Amino acid sequence: METVYSGSDQHQKEVENCIIGHVKKEVRTQAVRTDSTDNVNGLRTVEFENPFGTIAVVVLNTEDQRNNLH
Repeated sequence: METVYSGSDQHQKEVENCIIGHVKKEVRTQAVRTDSTDNVNGLRTVEFENPFGTIAVVVLNTEDQRNNLH
């Protein structure tokens, strides 16, 4: 994901590009979403089961401060 500025050869990679790269390392092709939460104590989660049985959990902190996982 990039922003391309018309009329110039300038472009800028967006933060989403980095996020997708990190998630792609753990969530494999043909993984199935098995669970998700919506803003529990400032955290949003999505859980995936990969084809060979491993589990990957993606966590988004929606708060401005650090939040510990328990």
